[in-house]
Amino acid sequence: MKTFRKVLGVVLAIAMLTGVFSMMASALAPDSAVDLYISTDKDNYMQGDEVTITFSAQAISAVSGNGTLGIGGCYAVGFNSAVLEKYSDSLDLKDHAPTWLVSGGYDEANSTINDVSGETIDADQAAAYGWDAVVIYGVTDDNETGFDATSKLDLFSIKMRIKSDAPNGTYTIGFNKDSYSNMSAYINDTAMWGIYGEVADGNDYGYGTTNNYGYGTCTFTVGAPAGPKVDYYKAQIKMTPDSATTVKDDFQFRVQSVITDADWDAYFAQTATADETKNAITEMGIVAYKGAGTFDEATAKALVTDGTAAADYATAGTTYVQKASDSADAYFGAIIKAKHTTMVNDVTYMGYVKYVDAAGDAQVIFYETAKTAALASNYDNYVTAYLAANPYQG
Repeated sequence: MKTFRKVLGVVLAIAMLTGVFSMMASALAPDSAVDLYISTDKDNYMQGDEVTITFSAQAISAVSGNGTLGIGGCYAVGFNSAVLEKYSDSLDLKDHAPTWLVSGGYDEANSTINDVSGETIDADQAAAYGWDAVVIYGVTDDNETGFDATSKLDLFSIKMRIKSDAPNGTYTIGFNKDSYSNMSAYINDTAMWGIYGEVADGNDYGYGTTNNYGYGTCTFTVGAPAGPKVDYYKAQIKMTPDSATTVKDDFQFRVQSVITDADWDAYFAQTATADETKNAITEMGIVAYKGAGTFDEATAKALVTDGTAAADYATAGTTYVQKASDSADAYFGAIIKAKHTTMVNDVTYMGYVKYVDAAGDAQVIFYETAKTAALASNYDNYVTAYLAANPYQG
């Protein structure tokens, strides 16, 4: 059996989990001449966050010869307008030769050149991803000498923003499949004619239809990440018999909580190791209320998170975690010591865990719902059951 015993430090600051940088692109068409990729700077955003979206491309050498591409085309991002809004017309142009010339972005609500709503959004993509809008960027180069795209290259980035009232959820953005055929003439009234390449003999090879492209998508979430959970496992009462029908006034109420092995590995793996600055538990236990009124969850959490005292609220902690094997769930217990003669109300409680996350920020989690132990109203039944299981030994 694997156990961890350590005095855990108290960390009180609370911060939101930060998103992890990643680049996520879907599988592209195997017969495409040019693969178009799209990625976001994070996996997870909160309402109001800025989103950096990067466009990338790669020529497929089996089709386009030496992979040298010139740029002259429109790039349209399909998106859900209830989630994203255009934030800036400025672009971060990546460091490729030759110099890029960029026509600014237009969205379907504000375009003054042509109507880019309705049929310009690919119907299949709109149905699959919930797209109802596009934002368009036209890009040319000044001398059309192209650049080597035999490997994937980042072309440019744009900025959008998560709307302040965006619903929490998982969303997909991507290249709208109609971006070439329906939008190529919409920027500055100039037909951009798409991306083109150069084959081995030096002749231009134009990619003139949407079938020549592989279209990437990217998925991200809005709202706080789910994070780890701590759940109630079981509770028991420890009494001391002093006759065949009675017990001593003092008794203990013991609560055991559980953390799944998956959450332990993902969020708490450094607990009781040499490096406890990240992914490590710092404190755990229960917070309980023994008053006559109604249990208030916010008051109980404030006691744990910042030490705000309140009448009849108290915490009981532990420094012991039991994990029977590397693949087993983790359990910890906490004890409330009480006297029957002074326990006039039932007890409501929640388990909690304080920890430092992967970014080194302090966090705290609680049971999703509070539990109630009828330590006053059901005391006589508890005594009868306890003596039946643990008879007085004299």
